[in-house]
Amino acid sequence: MAEIDDRKRKIAAECYKRGADALSKESWDFAAQMFGQAVTLVPDNVVYRQTLRGAEERKYNNNKKGAGATSFLSMNSAKSKVKKARSQQNWDDLDKAAEEGLAINPWDAQLNADVGEAARQRGYEEVAAYGFQKAAENAPENKDFLKSWAEVMETRHLYDDAIKIVERLFRLDAQNGEWRSWISRLHTNKTIYKGRFEEAQSTREVKQEPIVGYEESVTGGGAGKELIGPGDSEEADYQRAIRKDPKNKDNYIRLADLYRRESRLEEALEQMKLGADVSGGDANILERAEDIELEMAQRDLERMRQTVPKGGEEAKSQYLQMKKDLLERSIRIFQKRIERYPADMRLKFEQAERLMQAKQYPLATKLLQQASGDPRIEGSVKLNLGKCFLAQGQNGLALKQLEQAVIKLNRVEQAEPFTDCYYLIGRLREAAGDNDAAVDAYTEVISIDYDYKDARERMEKLQGRTEGDELSDLV
Repeated sequence: MAEIDDRKRKIAAECYKRGADALSKESWDFAAQMFGQAVTLVPDNVVYRQTLRGAEERKYNNNKKGAGATSFLSMNSAKSKVKKARSQQNWDDLDKAAEEGLAINPWDAQLNADVGEAARQRGYEEVAAYGFQKAAENAPENKDFLKSWAEVMETRHLYDDAIKIVERLFRLDAQNGEWRSWISRLHTNKTIYKGRFEEAQSTREVKQEPIVGYEESVTGGGAGKELIGPGDSEEADYQRAIRKDPKNKDNYIRLADLYRRESRLEEALEQMKLGADVSGGDANILERAEDIELEMAQRDLERMRQTVPKGGEEAKSQYLQMKKDLLERSIRIFQKRIERYPADMRLKFEQAERLMQAKQYPLATKLLQQASGDPRIEGSVKLNLGKCFLAQGQNGLALKQLEQAVIKLNRVEQAEPFTDCYYLIGRLREAAGDNDAAVDAYTEVISIDYDYKDARERMEKLQGRTEGDELSDLV
């Protein structure tokens, strides 16, 4: 993976800031230009990619085809560069050429996949996952794109996500034994990975100082020694790199990320803080340290939850207080991030979900309205807007948002929110005395989940009913 110096990162951050300002003013061309410069300077930053693609899509009014026939020659030129770079395995040039084409049509599935492949070859796994995800979104039946996406997720040890993607492959081609075997292997590797690192939390190998580029691992209570050389242990490689260049923050971050994947959160936090110190307090690294602290708090909360059945009311009270404290802390942290990244609509959406948990519906509504312009999350945003309006007693506005949401939600891939949305529509229609529309909504619900809440019972009792009912318990 090529190193990116601090000077480029600072310039990219300034470009991102200018792009975010342009985005807020709906200056799509200039926003895309600024985000594109940030991507060129710092190609491993997935947020820059996401905001660039969002600006490009808004530039073309989300028409799903980009500039169209008027840019035929420019697109051909970009794709010729892509072909040449791919044949030469020049991944930097492939990335640049693919982005050139995506500036013309950000929905081009193959170009998004080219971005993913260029990133994968350079070790930018988050960007690779995003590239293949966008490719699969725009060509949902392309098995090559789905396969590449699943491979990246497996490499990142995100086994649950990888399993879902391979299951999509299986639905496309149920006769292919490769998919069935892959799903089985992923489940096995997930179990092994989880077990191995749960054990690692309680038992640590004793490490000796390296001798001529090697480390000794004492196993079996000192019964034997195993030499670990470069490439044998990812952890040992990062530790050697830190000893060799203690002022390089990236090695601390990589070791921290490794520990985090292994659920060794205390060690991950220690290394991330060391990286922050070496960097002089880099805000991006400090944010990642905060994420680890939140993950640790969530882990402790889950442990407390497991004690509640045996601990009685006192344990329950402690658990609820811990849960409240964690939520409030998360809201404070992510509010600062929204101020830092004002154009990140997904961040606003996630913060709105936290505010909804805290029953701060007016604040959540404001953030959701700001995030509604992002087509990638439009369905989920409108569903939550409907819930916020419902909680505030604005049933008419709630119904409008929910009926817009179901158009944007995918019945198969987003079955849970799709079902939830139709259930709420049914309740609202029923409360308004529109029984036929309520029955239609409940029918959609039970066609996906026959036992979803009380949808079936309500549908069966609607004949002749004219009164509405209480809705305050829905959110």
